Amino acid sequence: MIFDLIEQLRYANFKMDCIRFHEFNAKRQLIALKNNHIDISITRGADTASSEGLEQIILHKAELFAVIPAAHRLSGKKMLNLDELKDDQFVVLSEKFFPFYNKTVTAMCKNAGFTPRLGFCANGYVAALATIAAGSCVGIFPRGIVNSIIPGYVYIPIRSEDNFIDISCYLRKGEDRKEIIDIISIIRNQLCNFGLSDI
Repeated sequence: MIFDLIEQLRYANFKMDCIRFHEFNAKRQLIALKNNHIDISITRGADTASSEGLEQIILHKAELFAVIPAAHRLSGKKMLNLDELKDDQFVVLSEKFFPFYNKTVTAMCKNAGFTPRLGFCANGYVAALATIAAGSCVGIFPRGIVNSIIPGYVYIPIRSEDNFIDISCYLRKGEDRKEIIDIISIIRNQLCNFGLSDI
């Protein structure tokens, strides 16, 4: 998404020499935003516990998929019901760095009639996908969460109405600088024009 955004900003003749990118987990982004270290935060999921004093703009809803090992018994399915994974162990993300993620996964599983068996808590997306590729766990993630293809796992759509996670933009309440408002407008247009459901 970021590199497409850069191209869209250039296309809109945005002054590029004032832009710097930082890569933080969602919790650190919101802290940096509150402390005036960054001007915009783009995250997956809503961390309402850390968003006091910030405005949240939901840009998009990204579809969540069952991510399972390539050799898994269900890997050939075109779509599955989440309860088909009730006997599998799930990989989740560190609560410290991804506080919203585990709540989302747990809620989805409970809506499907079971409590997920947690097999591993990964400290990031690459570690989670590698664990799935190794064959020891399954997970629930959006597509395109890493910029490299890791072999050994497959994405399968989930038959559900709650299999989405918000892609949100946060900014400080009262933010009215034109360049910040312009960037948010370009991000929104990019998501609409390109149909990016997998960021």
